[in-house]
Amino acid sequence: MHVTPSPIENILKQESFTLHELLEEDDLVQECKCCNQPLLDFLVRDDTIDQLLRLMTSPDVQHPKAKLYSKKAADVLLCEVTCVTKAIADSATHLATLLGFLEQPATGDCSGDLALAGHFCRMIMLLSNMFPEETLEAFSASEGLFSKFISKLALDAFKDMLLQLLQAQSDDPVHLITCWFWEHKVVSELLEILGSTEDLELHRNVCEMLHDLVESRPSVLEELGDTENVRLLISLLENSTDSDKSANLFYVLSGVVSQGKDAVDEFDISPDSSGGGAPGVIAGSMGTIARLLQEVPDIEIAMPAGVIRPVLGAMRLKCVEFLALVVRAYKTGGAATNIHSQMIEHKVLPCVMQLLFDHPWHNVLHIQVDDIVQHCLYSTNDDLRIALIDQGCLHTKLTEVLELCVTEEGEPGLCRSGNLGCVVTLAQALSEAAENHPCLSSRLESETSWQTAVAGPLAEELRKQNIELGRQPEMVMIGAESSSEEEQHYIHHSSDEEDPDDDPFQGGVQNRITDAFATASTTFHDDTDAWTTQPIADSSSNEWSTSSEWVASFSNDNSGSNAFGNDEFAGSNDFNLAEAVEDPWADHTPEEIDGPSDNSGWAEGGSFDAGPGWAANFVVSEEAEQPGPAWNSCFEGNESPSPVVSEETEAGNSSTDAAPSGDAVVPEEVMEETVVEEETAKVPEEAQEAPAAEEPQEELGNVGDGADI
Repeated sequence: MHVTPSPIENILKQESFTLHELLEEDDLVQECKCCNQPLLDFLVRDDTIDQLLRLMTSPDVQHPKAKLYSKKAADVLLCEVTCVTKAIADSATHLATLLGFLEQPATGDCSGDLALAGHFCRMIMLLSNMFPEETLEAFSASEGLFSKFISKLALDAFKDMLLQLLQAQSDDPVHLITCWFWEHKVVSELLEILGSTEDLELHRNVCEMLHDLVESRPSVLEELGDTENVRLLISLLENSTDSDKSANLFYVLSGVVSQGKDAVDEFDISPDSSGGGAPGVIAGSMGTIARLLQEVPDIEIAMPAGVIRPVLGAMRLKCVEFLALVVRAYKTGGAATNIHSQMIEHKVLPCVMQLLFDHPWHNVLHIQVDDIVQHCLYSTNDDLRIALIDQGCLHTKLTEVLELCVTEEGEPGLCRSGNLGCVVTLAQALSEAAENHPCLSSRLESETSWQTAVAGPLAEELRKQNIELGRQPEMVMIGAESSSEEEQHYIHHSSDEEDPDDDPFQGGVQNRITDAFATASTTFHDDTDAWTTQPIADSSSNEWSTSSEWVASFSNDNSGSNAFGNDEFAGSNDFNLAEAVEDPWADHTPEEIDGPSDNSGWAEGGSFDAGPGWAANFVVSEEAEQPGPAWNSCFEGNESPSPVVSEETEAGNSSTDAAPSGDAVVPEEVMEETVVEEETAKVPEEAQEAPAAEEPQEELGNVGDGADI
């Protein structure tokens, strides 16, 4: 069979070709992964590897296909073909060429710089995983390499790569590279960048790295939580003139407090009662925090609903998050007392609560404000609770929103305030705290507007919130009156997805039972004492061993005063639904209960005569020769056979073999004979004796054949 060679094979067969010709082919990477040996022999050459590394990290930006060649070169080097990666790791020259990317300046093309940084970082991670020892040797031989890595942190690719290398565990293949990085002063280098850089992207990525490292490495938490480092961060925060940088610094401080809060026991007295250390530094920054909370950004945001002004800003949001962590971490002890006193002195709590009402639609802010106020209300320090009332006028602000809610609720076109959920939660917490703390009750008992709001709007909102949703109405037995329209709907329209072939007696589907027996000739009788009848009440003593005994218990001869065949039901077609539902043989035909051939016992007056109610619904009548209406409604569409048995059919059954089972194959001759006999049995006797009128059909046929008219 003739096989057409691929374009790459045609290029490799030429006497002279260039690497650029191969890079322009679409299936180059696929051929590399398929281990095309002539191609791999060409790619692992020293000159080819060097050219691929330069195209990947420092392409000629003036070339029209520079980005294409750079991407295809990176795809070839990063396709994880062992021989290609080993060719780079075994050569110190190739590694030096790769690391030279850290010294080259930016190209000026933002997207191009990001792509080149991504190629470089992926190559470093591949080498660190596959050949960590050779990579470590190259790192050690390069002078000032760690600082070069840190200087590139403005690019997200370098931040992600360094985080992955710095957070690797001991069983990770790159652990050797991780140890090399931690031999340098990582935290000190990052903090130095925060104090010196003017690049906002670099500042943001460094802060994110510090926050993530605090969560993953306890040594970083211990070093960054040192008093001097916390003081450095606070000083940078105080001297910052950029709100974005302030938000980044709050993010680092939040990481330190959130991870260090577990070391503070809220039930013990803190040993640091002097107010020094990192908590003391945080307490001393409350004045700066109060000032920053009052700085409103001079910007506006256009939204579909309108222009948002004033704007909360990322800095104030991060500041509130930091305060929430501080209040949560320091609850008791000397450090907590110092922080609480500074918060009260600089009136931090009123600034926080004012943000709740200035920005009613900022749900992320509401979560933090609710956390701060709740911790103050349930704190062991009464001064915090008093500050909420005396300084922040919390009860007054909550009352205004609750009264506004009542006013707006009845007016069309107006919506309730977006902070209503937080307001209701805080009002409920304040009302409960006032019952347990005299310092609050003494201040709120004389506030008439507050007491009215608690008894009126707040109670109404709490009532709405406590309404049970999704409650299913109770089932009502048929014959009893439903208490509501919903309950009636639940009974008679329980499901729209029921299988139409389901047995109406199965699964307790009451609306299907109603459809089965609610015909023109059928009525329902609510026999409330049906369960106390003799056959049912004494069923424990008179257990039925066969179906005949069960049916006989309801016959005219053996049933009690409330059985189907008594005088009370005589002359009526009443049928007891409760007994029909509990019938253990209701999903079977008479043949299945008492044998396939004896059908006479179910007719009126037979051995199984169950009374007129049963006969009117299930027994074959002599006039119609068809089952009763309930039989047709119950078993129509099912595979249950009809109880109608004609004399011709009985005669045919007596002279033929037993009918095969459902799984047996019936010969076509037997099927045809059966069909003929059934059709003959259905024709009345008068129709069989009358002669067939065939002459008119023949005359019509002659006319159709072209005979003379």
